[in-house]
Amino acid sequence: MRNSISSKKWRQIAAVIVAFLACVAIGASVVRDSRVASPRELTWMLPSDLDRPLYEGILRDFAQAHPEIPIKPVWVTPGQYQVKLRTLLAANQAPDIFRCGDVWVANMLPFLHDITPLVERDAQQIDLDDIYPEVRAASCYKCRYYFIPSWYNVSLLYYNKKLFDERGVAYPRADWTWDNYIQAARKLTYRRPNGDQIWGSDMTTGWWGEWLIYVRQSGGDLFDPSVERCTLDSPSAVRGLEFYFDRMSQYHVVAPLGFSPPNGFAGGKIAMLPGGHVGSWVTYNKLPNLDWDIQVMPRGPFSQKGGEIAMDSWGISKTCNNPEAAWTLIKFITSKDGIRRQVLDGHLSIRRSVSAELKQQLTSRRPANRDASYRALQFGQRIPQSPDFIELAIDIVQPEVDLMLQGRQSPKQAAHKAAAAANQFMKVLGRSRSKG
Repeated sequence: MRNSISSKKWRQIAAVIVAFLACVAIGASVVRDSRVASPRELTWMLPSDLDRPLYEGILRDFAQAHPEIPIKPVWVTPGQYQVKLRTLLAANQAPDIFRCGDVWVANMLPFLHDITPLVERDAQQIDLDDIYPEVRAASCYKCRYYFIPSWYNVSLLYYNKKLFDERGVAYPRADWTWDNYIQAARKLTYRRPNGDQIWGSDMTTGWWGEWLIYVRQSGGDLFDPSVERCTLDSPSAVRGLEFYFDRMSQYHVVAPLGFSPPNGFAGGKIAMLPGGHVGSWVTYNKLPNLDWDIQVMPRGPFSQKGGEIAMDSWGISKTCNNPEAAWTLIKFITSKDGIRRQVLDGHLSIRRSVSAELKQQLTSRRPANRDASYRALQFGQRIPQSPDFIELAIDIVQPEVDLMLQGRQSPKQAAHKAAAAANQFMKVLGRSRSKG
């Protein structure tokens, strides 16, 4: 989750659904035929990305603390994690511990060990109450635990301080509204004497990561809580979709499709990025000329709530021969010491105590307004935990939003066509639902 999640990646995630259904359809119980006596080597599937040094350090320390639990890391090329995991699951060769999260849990459920009894048994040891309540809530599926988060992402307003200073525009405030954002974006859309075009805002395209924020802040939503009906055609939802589109078509504070500056916000020619991803922090901080900070998302006409909260988490395979040993590793990763080292590596803390402890130590690091990322939790909303959600959002709804951005239909037309197609899909092909 280091980089902002692309449409391609979400399509790969959607493809996981097909493999999962295939396994279930042939009656796979996801139970291995043989068992190896304990202790045994556990396999931990890890992304070989910017986090690799972090995980290598965790592995070394865990080996010293628990030599009786050998861990075999399975490193996967960045961008291929879900594809590799899908292949292993379909082949009934699941790693013992693998990355999970709230978005995937409904699809991964047949392959995940229910760790609720372990969490409840060790609640005091792991200090469950120390984890932010919003994070705990987003980590439950039907009031059960199938994964434990190590860090989270939440929607924020990213801004380039250098560009704000260059135009004499005051930095974003926590009480900003959509109007404040648009007023600032207009002032920050200009052409420098050297010909460089600066844009007041960026726009996330290809997935729901930004436009769903405005739909929810307008009082609408993409689906009802059970994901049994698409509600994007409601007046409130249409209003949010219009705001998403109008920034490019009416206010002209976002670059036209195909004309966004290279590297987006990281390129230094875009003043604001709504939504964003905390996984990009390390990348941003490697750019010496990018002086950036964050603020909570501006308030919409209905609410300030609406930004996504998503978990980066670890789950235990149902086929794991030694779930107690795997649970020991997960407790080690998500302990206060484990979270502390992840925060120092650039992630957000899931624990209140670690946030408070490291507050002064992190004052010299960007973002300076790190507290905004914790305040934003109260405005975050999780994605519906349904096996249909990703496929519906990416393959059914998103194409209509894309046509809207191309100017080939209005927001209202896009919303109504998307709702009709999604509702037809759910009527004919929809699977089991969950309010989560």
